[in-house]
Amino acid sequence: MNKQLATLMGTMLIATAATSASAATIKIDDFSDFGLSGTDVGFEANAEPGNVFASNSSNTSGGVTTEESTMFKYSGSAPATQTFTWNITSGVGPTREMMYNVPNGGTSFLMQHVYDGSGTISSKFGMSSGNNNTDLFSLTYDNLAGADFSTQDAFLLNIVTDHFGNNGALNPQDIAVTVTDGTGNTATVTNSLTSNPTGFIANEAYNMYLAYSDLVGDAIDFSDIDSLTLSYEGDQGHDMELNFFAVANIPVPAPGTLGLLSAGLIGLMLRRRK
Repeated sequence: MNKQLATLMGTMLIATAATSASAATIKIDDFSDFGLSGTDVGFEANAEPGNVFASNSSNTSGGVTTEESTMFKYSGSAPATQTFTWNITSGVGPTREMMYNVPNGGTSFLMQHVYDGSGTISSKFGMSSGNNNTDLFSLTYDNLAGADFSTQDAFLLNIVTDHFGNNGALNPQDIAVTVTDGTGNTATVTNSLTSNPTGFIANEAYNMYLAYSDLVGDAIDFSDIDSLTLSYEGDQGHDMELNFFAVANIPVPAPGTLGLLSAGLIGLMLRRRK
């Protein structure tokens, strides 16, 4: 094997390693901090009319019984605005604060944990927006005590929905993350959706990445993070389930890079045969 061939093959191996290796995904919240009996885990809110806290129900289908533990559910028009905080045990914690503002009736929110005899099936934060509403909610994770997210390059939302940006430019669907570091520097990255993104399939889990490089505001020290706020505003008549919120690395598509290198290797081998 000549020097050129060995060098090119070595480059291919390095490229393969680079595309397959990435920092670990860190889940900020997977909404799984529920007791299996549906008990409240450190909840610190006043039950308002129309809200249900820490309720349980069961469902049997096909001989399989599942239990649903609802930590929080808002349905109707009262109260239209509320902010409350509770302790969490399933993410970087220690607390999760939720704020919502619903200008009209017909919108509902819930946090729900589904499990059976063998363990957890799913946990989610869900929203069903009224047809005439431009709703707003935020989830804030404060006092993160210098969490280190410096080896990741994006915020990741795992979402199930039937559409994004259904109302187009007149009513875009804004999904944003605001990050504050230990020195108080703050920046925000926003995905303003007016249509379905590339690769989206209705009612299947979709990974939405919001890149650190798209942050607007102060320079952030990602090795010393104090708080994160995930916020959502808009899209009338929208149903959405959020399975988890995390920091991760945006996947690097390997086939294109390796394809070019492979073509170069084949070309070099053919040249040597002449």
